[in-house]
Amino acid sequence: MENDYYPDLVSGSLSSLRFVGTTDGGYIEAFMGGRVRVIPLSAIASLCNLSMDGVPFRGGLRAHDSWDNYSLQEGLATIGYRGNVIGKLSVNLVPTEIRILHYLLTYTILPRGGNHGVIQHEDVLVMWAMLKGYKICWPFFIIQHMLKFQGKVNKPIGYGPLWSKIYKYLGVDVQGARKVVIDSRRCIDATTIKQMRRQLEQQAQGVDEVDEEENRLEEEEATQMGQEEEGQPGPSSSSQEQPTMRDIMNAIQAMELNMNQRMDHYQASIDQRFQNVEREQRRIWRSVRRMEAWTFNEELNEDDNQDEDDD
Repeated sequence: MENDYYPDLVSGSLSSLRFVGTTDGGYIEAFMGGRVRVIPLSAIASLCNLSMDGVPFRGGLRAHDSWDNYSLQEGLATIGYRGNVIGKLSVNLVPTEIRILHYLLTYTILPRGGNHGVIQHEDVLVMWAMLKGYKICWPFFIIQHMLKFQGKVNKPIGYGPLWSKIYKYLGVDVQGARKVVIDSRRCIDATTIKQMRRQLEQQAQGVDEVDEEENRLEEEEATQMGQEEEGQPGPSSSSQEQPTMRDIMNAIQAMELNMNQRMDHYQASIDQRFQNVEREQRRIWRSVRRMEAWTFNEELNEDDNQDEDDD
């Protein structure tokens, strides 16, 4: 994805967005660059590096007709939900791997505002389909979910970076438009997942250096990124390796390890801060006691006379 997007332009495009289904997948119409433009769903798939294979699922609470064995209870059992089905479904009641998968899902494929700690029924259905190996036509699904952002004022804009790629693909002039830059460290793409997978394999094998094949792959990725930055077309989406479910689950495990390490570091930092606060409180208390002793001509006891550096 691009590392920036244009909120005002996207809001205008979303308000006029319309999807037209056809036998070859369909296309979208939207107001861009002063006029209504058309972009086929296959172009969206290419821009996202996604395949058109799979069920054209619109999302929602109802399973696709070909998924006749789905029920909410079946979905919750598949994701390992341990709580009560009545009421809101808490993300804290599923295994760590599913929590991270839900995080990736609700921030990338199903972006939304509000509380990401609640698992919606649609989330259960989509995760169930992914874990069961059912193919979803993700470009179609993304467009259907994109339509849900229409008319929502003061809400996060879903797929902002994707719109930037659409504008670039259509040659829409974005000069002078308000731009929001996204920190590249927050982006998750196929390259990130493959790098995480390599790190896991190296850790499991106790290997400190990558082999020649991995170096070759990294050089090819760097070359491709350089071509894209210079405006040159990279390899087509059909020639690029698509991340598999194994890649995603390996990435989830790597993220879990990283999160645990960060939490340990964060806990140590909090403990140190509490110690600093307690030390400062003792120093303040001693200063107040000295002021009181000086004011009332009292003598300090041994604790009050203790040097502050002893802490």
